[in-house]
Amino acid sequence: SVEMKRSIVQDGQNGTMFAVQHSLFCDIYRDLSPRQHNICRNNLLLMESVIEGARLARQECIKQFNNERWDCSSISGKSTALGLMTKYGKCM
Repeated sequence: SVEMKRSIVQDGQNGTMFAVQHSLFCDIYRDLSPRQHNICRNNLLLMESVIEGARLARQECIKQFNNERWDCSSISGKSTALGLMTKYGKCM
């Protein structure tokens, strides 16, 4: 069973902080594999670094490919885990 710890999460859109259950936070990212969901649930405190890495990767992608036909815009939407991670903010 999933350990139900409460964690403080900061919304990246407006900076609002709120408490979430382990599983609820990780379930936001529907594109994650079962193994990735498990890693998320068991390491919620590390997710801040994962989300920051995703945000930096997206920024660098946009910088490197800004004059190309594919400009990384597809990784910023709601349909990808990377897009969701950069949208939903960081764990505290």
